[in-house]
Amino acid sequence: MEANQVKFEDAFASLLERQVEGVTGRSIEVINASVSGWGTDDELTYLVREGIKYHPDLVLVGMTLHNDVQDNQDEEFHVFTDGHLQEKPRLEISLGDFVFLQMKEFLASHSHLYQVLLRAKRFSWAQQEGNRLSSHVASLIKKQPTLEVVQAWDMTRHLFRKMKVESLKQEANVAVFLIPLWVQVSEERLKGFLTEHQLSIEQIVLDQPQSQMKAIGQEEQIEIIDLLPDFRRAEKEDPQKLYLLDDGHWTAEGHRLAANVVKERLNYLVGCGKAYSAPC
Repeated sequence: MEANQVKFEDAFASLLERQVEGVTGRSIEVINASVSGWGTDDELTYLVREGIKYHPDLVLVGMTLHNDVQDNQDEEFHVFTDGHLQEKPRLEISLGDFVFLQMKEFLASHSHLYQVLLRAKRFSWAQQEGNRLSSHVASLIKKQPTLEVVQAWDMTRHLFRKMKVESLKQEANVAVFLIPLWVQVSEERLKGFLTEHQLSIEQIVLDQPQSQMKAIGQEEQIEIIDLLPDFRRAEKEDPQKLYLLDDGHWTAEGHRLAANVVKERLNYLVGCGKAYSAPC
């Protein structure tokens, strides 16, 4: 998962690698293929086109519940129509587009003016996306989901189904750990969120996204690791230690807690003699 906000050695992937090595006594390599802004559609496409070249034993997906479900609706690599998932034809980039991208890369590396303009553009985009994402979170936790949300979850289920099929072809298993929403962990954040969207606590089911993913995991026989209970306990013990203020990404402590929970769950699955993709 993305971890630009902490040191490399404090990031989830690095911590998990060291912790699993400590438990198993074996050399373990955790390859972090995360990219900011990727959803399940992007992750599946990367796995099929590039990830399988590394011959993974386990495909571990860190799912940001609000971002990923919303991103899947963009249908960048797959379209979902009438309950069927279909991969889009792969389009090769034209020479003109390639040259244009090379020019942008050069300017980004050598022009201070271009960098200033790019930061301004990204700031504006981030504000727009933040508002859109906040509304999407509200729709995800409402007791009565919209048709759009229902379809987004259905597409997400089919994407994970295909991910498991493609992983099993390489004799790899699939597990998903669920990254909690900040409003699910912090009562203070939840109060502000409900006020912003004019919702009452009676109108929502706060852990509804987790329930949706657990149902998908049960149906597709994919192991689901829910971080929410442990994050809630940690937040009550020491508020504001897991998330960066006004950012929403994890602190080093958030990464450490997530790695501990995932390591313990994977260790348990090995101990009970079942594959990672078969829930114990």
